[in-house]
Amino acid sequence: MSAEPPPPGPEDGRAGQARAGQSRAGNGRPPYEALPPPVRAAAAWSAAVILLIAVGGLVVYALVALRAATVPMMVALLATSLLQPVMPWLLRRGLGRGAAAGLTCAVLVLAVTGVIALLVNSLVHSAPRSPPRSSRPATSWPPGWARPARSCSTRSSRAPAPAAR
Repeated sequence: MSAEPPPPGPEDGRAGQARAGQSRAGNGRPPYEALPPPVRAAAAWSAAVILLIAVGGLVVYALVALRAATVPMMVALLATSLLQPVMPWLLRRGLGRGAAAGLTCAVLVLAVTGVIALLVNSLVHSAPRSPPRSSRPATSWPPGWARPARSCSTRSSRAPAPAAR
């Protein structure tokens, strides 16, 4: 009979951690505790910065990939944040939730319609002052520009006829 030590059991805490792949220094402390505190702090900040850059990159990628929905979503968030105080104010004045929501939406639609009407009005009144598109006739081309290609049906009289086979 040999005098071998018994295999580590569940009562031996360090043996369970060694089996899980976590090595410990000879004094029972984790290896990262052997590093000086400034190095540990720098490692923690580095991990945080890398994570922040990765998440920021994913957000930018998602906004570019979903650009058709990004602008309406941002407009909706802006409208929601601007109109958020109106709802509780109307509720404190005694309006019901449905009436307050309906009134808020109606005011928003009227405001957007008014802004669009102002923009269209200013564009219509500035149109007569805008210069004409072109003073040249449509047949003249600027010097150095390529001419449009001739169609196949208008052959010149000098062009040889196709050879018969």
